Amino acid sequence: MVFLSTGAVLIENVVIKTTWFMAETTAKLAWWLGSSAYYYYYPEETEMDKLKNKVLALEDQVGKLTTKED
Repeated sequence: MVFLSTGAVLIENVVIKTTWFMAETTAKLAWWLGSSAYYYYYPEETEMDKLKNKVLALEDQVGKLTTKED
């Protein structure tokens, strides 16, 4: 009886837990690869970049308004 429970514990630890660990690790790796590729092609805009774009837009508006008045 002891060997049967020891065998069940071994099967549980080796087969089930190892399979679950590999599946979980593979899913995390796939998520990491997908998010890395996404942020490589579509990087997040930093606060400095947002401010630079606003300044450029305002400079463009000022330029258009000054040329319109002339």
